[in-house]
Amino acid sequence: MLVAEQVAVLDQLSEGRVILGVGRGFRREMLEIFGVEPRQKRQQFEACLRQMIRAWSGADLLEDPNRESVCLAPETVQKPHPPVWVAAFGPKALKQAGSFGLPYLASPIESLERLKQNYARHREACVQAGHEVSGVVPVMRNIFISSNAGELRHVRALLEEQMKEIAHSQGGRSASLASAAAETRVENWAIVGEANAVHDKIAVYREQLGMTHLINARMRIEGVEEKLRIRSMEYLSDLN
Repeated sequence: MLVAEQVAVLDQLSEGRVILGVGRGFRREMLEIFGVEPRQKRQQFEACLRQMIRAWSGADLLEDPNRESVCLAPETVQKPHPPVWVAAFGPKALKQAGSFGLPYLASPIESLERLKQNYARHREACVQAGHEVSGVVPVMRNIFISSNAGELRHVRALLEEQMKEIAHSQGGRSASLASAAAETRVENWAIVGEANAVHDKIAVYREQLGMTHLINARMRIEGVEEKLRIRSMEYLSDLN
């Protein structure tokens, strides 16, 4: 209820520009901090999200005919609620995202070929749950643009090293995540290059996935100077 209220307030403050990304999380340590039993995380996530959607609809939250109604305030600007994108990793999570009929937000470390399979699974899950496929296809990628070949090599090496660390740290705890990290090269899950090359790669995602939104997953790449990150973002904002 607290999260639902915070999102509603933000939707009011932003005059209806909120897009909410939600996900279960996967790190056991983080789940433990919040008192979530890992085996129950999927059920708890679903129950909480459905309750949030219900609150945004203006329903009586007490559900007690003997008491005065209690509804969420303020209401959201966007109706019936702000767009919600569900982060998912693995077949079970994709099926759950589809059961809501909500857009699927993919991990930034999966290859284009794997994303094709995942979006197909998500569409199938939406249809099986009786929902229309929304047509919203957000794609999250690590993006860096530069005209300097040395900078590009440096960033690719940093991203590759970070991916190896992810695969090592998650091995045995998140098999699907470790597998994705181990099997993909930087070129398959990141968009790193000169402006024209990045423009062409974005066009491939639009053509092959029907991408409608592109999210720069990691504006702060560890080991890259701030001025280079800012310049990369400026290049990206200039692309059509």
